[in-house]
Amino acid sequence: MVYIITALAVGLLAAIANAFNYDQPYRDQYHFSPQKGWMNDPSGLLYHNGIYHLFFQYNPGGIQWGNMSWGHATSKDLTHWEEPRGPPRPGIWRGFGKDGKTPIVAMYTSYYPFAKTLPSGKTSQENQQAQSIAYSLDDDWGPDFYTAASYNGLPIDANVYIAWMNNWQYTTNVPTDPWHSATAIPRHLALKTIRDMEGSIPMRTTGETIKIDLSFSAASKSSKFAIAVRGSADFTEQTLVGYDFVNKQVFIDRTKSGDVSFDNTFSSVYRGPLAAGVDGNVSLSIFVDRSSVEVFGGQGETTLTAQIFPSRDAVNAKLVSTGGATKGVKLDIFNIASTWN
Repeated sequence: MVYIITALAVGLLAAIANAFNYDQPYRDQYHFSPQKGWMNDPSGLLYHNGIYHLFFQYNPGGIQWGNMSWGHATSKDLTHWEEPRGPPRPGIWRGFGKDGKTPIVAMYTSYYPFAKTLPSGKTSQENQQAQSIAYSLDDDWGPDFYTAASYNGLPIDANVYIAWMNNWQYTTNVPTDPWHSATAIPRHLALKTIRDMEGSIPMRTTGETIKIDLSFSAASKSSKFAIAVRGSADFTEQTLVGYDFVNKQVFIDRTKSGDVSFDNTFSSVYRGPLAAGVDGNVSLSIFVDRSSVEVFGGQGETTLTAQIFPSRDAVNAKLVSTGGATKGVKLDIFNIASTWN
């Protein structure tokens, strides 16, 4: 699994000419979110004539689930998004886009409550649903990466998929308004031989929207090594992203990440397995936005996605080595410009 970074260069110029305010305290600045209303599962993803079409389950009339419609957004680079003007499409849940002749045809599932008898002769039961799951994939070890879908219309070696960045455990209580939810960073799904990491020029800066490249030796004497992001001045508020040398796991600790009061399961630590690279180093790429942290371990073989709701002035970072010294530390921090401006 390889993350997409080419569209996230420092100093991006926004392509959206839109007077709508995308500057709310918890509004992610380089992740897609609707102007207003509830969104959840992405579906019907189509790449056509150089445009990425993102459809998603959508409630245009409120920030809670209900009144299901299909939302629609388009992008040329999977970073700068526009929402085409048009009426909502009620009663639409899932589907897929297909490059038809004229026009493009969108097929979707909906709900028809009067069909009680199936063609097989079996009778359906009310208020029940079920899925047959052959196997599960550990695509992301964090709590907020759900119902990922891939794009139709791309070459087979350019598979891109995108997920809803939320969790049904607490999604109805997260403190955002007038929108609800965002998508995770689009990811390129591929099989790849792991290679040595390339170096980069360090930038000593921090803020609300940053990318961090962090690497260090797996032969270190410490038990844990982490970077605290979105920290307050005294770091009583912080989100820790780091590595457990004993258990060989990358982790996100959001127990002190800001507002965790809306659900008693939100204040948690999440872990995923990660071995050192062939060069003997552990490498982490960390994307921090106003209300999210996404971690890509190694070459993308381990990922964690988590929402956070820190104070607006929590923009500090620091390195933390526990139980001994961490060797060969290399740290690069880059600002990422808002794609909404």
